[in-house]
Amino acid sequence: MTTQILLPPSRRVRAGDWNSKKLPGSSKAQIILDEQGEAWVVKSINSPQGHISGMKTSFNDYLAGRMLELLGLPVAEVALMEIDDDFLDNYYPQLRAPEYGSFSAGFHFACKFHQGCFTLRDINNLGMLTQLQDRCANRQVVNDMAAFDSCVANWDRANVLLGGFAQNLDNILFQQTAAGMSVLLIDHGWSFAGDWNTAHPPIAYYTVGHWPQEVFGVYHDLTRLGWYTEAQIQTGVDAMQRISLRSLHDIVDEIPTSWKLFTTQTSMDTMLVHLTQRISTYHAVVAQAFAPTHARALAG
Repeated sequence: MTTQILLPPSRRVRAGDWNSKKLPGSSKAQIILDEQGEAWVVKSINSPQGHISGMKTSFNDYLAGRMLELLGLPVAEVALMEIDDDFLDNYYPQLRAPEYGSFSAGFHFACKFHQGCFTLRDINNLGMLTQLQDRCANRQVVNDMAAFDSCVANWDRANVLLGGFAQNLDNILFQQTAAGMSVLLIDHGWSFAGDWNTAHPPIAYYTVGHWPQEVFGVYHDLTRLGWYTEAQIQTGVDAMQRISLRSLHDIVDEIPTSWKLFTTQTSMDTMLVHLTQRISTYHAVVAQAFAPTHARALAG
């Protein structure tokens, strides 16, 4: 695969203050302000999500977030947040506790905190689906989201695995803007099948080379609103195929070594090659899987 798209500059920020507002989710993420006062949602590399280690989910979140930035899609900006012992010991020692994420000195995954957003769960609870249909200015992004989730095996938004249908209504945001509302993508810690590895014999779903050949990211309510089309998802796959293996390696090179202790360079190279090969075949997967996935999502 070749690409003419350029990777945006990476970001490194330093912790300056802590906002103790409690956030939902299993990662025990915290709102931490950088030294310029910008707020970030920060996930500790020591705090797992489900059975996946914090190192792996941080790696996954960062790689996926930077790929989305490379594609120019609306994702909460990602960064490496540096936290030092002085910040933890002399100001916020409670952040070292497991219930706050077991933070330690070093770099942790951060994404920009966007105030005043609605999740799809909020939209449902507030009876705002009609308003969303009328006011969302970038609804086509959900097709790019589905293309991305499918290519990188991110089943944590919506999936039809095991013959059923499941969706996480908190992994897509809708931001209020002057033009109305707009989609904002967050939370990609379960991308690359979450616990990707090169184990032999293979571990179903989690093993590189055995990631499900499915269409992911198709939500029930957004299907009812008529937002998904196979043609637009295929256009999203076209964009994914412009990401080069070199760009993937460049992103991985930005990630601190301390986040990559769960793997080896050989396994990392294997995963990235498999990822580019998977993306190269995904037009055929979408052509086969979109219609039954759409039907199952519509039925809910």
